Amino acid sequence: MVSVGGAGKRGALLAAAALGAAVCGAGLIHGWRAARAQWTYAAARYGSGAARLELRELLARGAAAERLYPWNYAFCRWIAEEAFRLAGPPERAFERAAAERWCARGLQLNPYERGLRILRARLLQARDPAAAARDWAAYTAWHFWNDYHHALLLELYAAADDVEGALAELEWVKGTPYEAEGRRRVAEVWERERAFTVPAGIGRGRPPR
Repeated sequence: MVSVGGAGKRGALLAAAALGAAVCGAGLIHGWRAARAQWTYAAARYGSGAARLELRELLARGAAAERLYPWNYAFCRWIAEEAFRLAGPPERAFERAAAERWCARGLQLNPYERGLRILRARLLQARDPAAAARDWAAYTAWHFWNDYHHALLLELYAAADDVEGALAELEWVKGTPYEAEGRRRVAEVWERERAFTVPAGIGRGRPPR
């Protein structure tokens, strides 16, 4: 006769074994899906014929990879960058929409991914330079000690005709490879500002040093 206690122990062991098998099975499936998605990504980006992929085919492969493993923000970034590269000018609505969608998806997975934050700033710049500057300023405050971050913020402030913001960022790019370009952008926005505020016939002066 089997004791009640013995049967209970065997039942617990069987349940534990079943749970372990289920966990192992889920792990194997997850690993297979991740590997398959990574293979799809690598084939699309580096495989033979990758350079000839049409955007629609690339988007289809991206969607297939995302269904398998929806946590690869690097794939999102690459697709978004490729779509943005093809989006113009002149602007092409389908390509821009694809860039925005995949950029947003990647940032859902990793809100601080540098390449995606740069891309979002560029996408915003075309529509609303001031919004782009605000968005990138938040990232620059978080990752402050990087010359390029300040150079890009200067560019965005200049695009938004924000003289004060551009001048403030110029201080952070002095002595870097971005200084000359930064000064040129400040001079341009300064001239645009002066053209609106100085009456005709009055000397416009020179931009700040």
